[in-house]
Amino acid sequence: LARNASLQLATGDFIMWLDADDILPRECHAEIRRLVDQGGHKSYLFVLDDQGHERVSCLQLRLFPNLPGVEFEMPVHEQVTPSLTRLGVETVSTEIRVEHTGYTTPQVVKGKKDRYLKIMELWLEEHPEDYMTRSHVALTYYAAMRLPEAEAAYRFIADESTCRQDRNWIVYTTALLFLGRTLMKMTRFDDARDSMRRAEEVDSQYLLTRLSLAEVHARLGEWEEARRYGRATLEVDGQRTFFPVEHDEVRYAAQLICAQAAQALNQWDEAEASFRRAAEVEVGHRSDALGHLANMLKAQDRGSEALAVLDEALSIVPGNPQHLFDKGMVCLEAQDIDRAAAHFRQVLEAQPDFTLALLNLGYITKSRGQFDEAEIYYRRAMACDADGVEARANLAHLYLDMERFAEASALFKEVRRREQGLVDIDLGLLVTCAHDGDFAAARQLLEEIAVGFDELQCEPGDMVGPARAARTAKALGEALLRRNRNKCAELALWAAVLLDGTSLDARRALAEVLFTGGQFWKAVPHLEAVLLSAPTDGAAFERLGDCYRQLGVEEAAQMCYAKSRQASAS
Repeated sequence: LARNASLQLATGDFIMWLDADDILPRECHAEIRRLVDQGGHKSYLFVLDDQGHERVSCLQLRLFPNLPGVEFEMPVHEQVTPSLTRLGVETVSTEIRVEHTGYTTPQVVKGKKDRYLKIMELWLEEHPEDYMTRSHVALTYYAAMRLPEAEAAYRFIADESTCRQDRNWIVYTTALLFLGRTLMKMTRFDDARDSMRRAEEVDSQYLLTRLSLAEVHARLGEWEEARRYGRATLEVDGQRTFFPVEHDEVRYAAQLICAQAAQALNQWDEAEASFRRAAEVEVGHRSDALGHLANMLKAQDRGSEALAVLDEALSIVPGNPQHLFDKGMVCLEAQDIDRAAAHFRQVLEAQPDFTLALLNLGYITKSRGQFDEAEIYYRRAMACDADGVEARANLAHLYLDMERFAEASALFKEVRRREQGLVDIDLGLLVTCAHDGDFAAARQLLEEIAVGFDELQCEPGDMVGPARAARTAKALGEALLRRNRNKCAELALWAAVLLDGTSLDARRALAEVLFTGGQFWKAVPHLEAVLLSAPTDGAAFERLGDCYRQLGVEEAAQMCYAKSRQASAS
């Protein structure tokens, strides 16, 4: 190694090493001279502040006595600590800082990591017992999301290497901790928690162990424990460690977990205070904490406060699409449709592929009867989410409303291929089959859907004809109404009408669902069809009059009311 060659040439009592891209601040020079002048059998840890792409800091041994037997070890990330430990040299922490400037961009970081990884992997082929190098390899795998390889490497270090016999508790603890973090990324949360607890048994004061336990308990919904470990993390805020740490990120994450835990425990004031403390931490995404706070306020029907918080968030990151979208959702829930649509359009100006904004604009324009515009939004959403089903499902239902049955059927079938068990999709397809007169397909769909409704007591073979199938579809619609699934009930009753157009009960039920849902123009033809067959149906005349009144045709409404009174009198 070049560094070891330089050690052979060193003549001073102490040695300090720096990389070419390191800066030693002037204010630290006097303290270094003082340590050297006092001499002694000690080595000194400096605080390494990475000033490049990754703003992290850690402890690193930079100043040590010039003794026979001192040498750098490992193929990359060379360390002098093992040899100093063997020589019995005491290690002391200092506040002396070294600023590292080498990792300037993500591309530079990736390039160096890839190059170092190849060197280390080759080294381990010849030195499999080198757990120090293996720990760097494992961390590289972890950062690159090569999770099975990271898991194997960390398990080897913790369970098979000699790090425990060597009493290298830093490597051992880090292996257990990052095995847990690896398992957490793999969504194996129970296993992750167990590994992190093993790390805690070795060092309960370690900042990253406390934070990791807070995170995994939050993932498991164990909110009391999540809050406890979040608070414990904040107690050791700023702790210097040998592992590179972004302290602002740790502080932000801990405050956010405390806030989310308090929210889950219905302790609203505490949650709000913690969300606001998180938003004060100087990290690039700190406005997200205000976004969480706004969502909490919205869930409590405190819409105006939620909008004010989102304005705070937008003052930090103007034009942020997520915050604009959240404003749109607050307005949408408050039935302020115009403002909601304006916010969703702002979202698309900033991020044209924001799928949820496209879907909501599709919903708004559809509800306004602007079907062509709704179709455009849904098609854009489909293009943004090639594997998703929501945009396809919404477009299929739009086509159904437009009575474009063939296009609706094709989309319903596509959604069913992608995801099974969606009742609204099955019912939409049922409507298209009934419209096309495909009784066999309609009967099969009804039998499949009826399985989830015990009250229907429908056995295969019961629906021997369209009239029987229509009665089953009507009963299904009524069951869905009892479950407050009105849109699905509408589809079932529509299918019943299409299967048997003579079923007045099905038409009456469908008309009532349409009226209740504000679709007055759709209810009218069904009520008129009832009255053609039952001209003395006073209730049908009454409801038809209500529809005309809602549609602004008062003269027709009065005529219907008169017919209703006449029918009741007779």
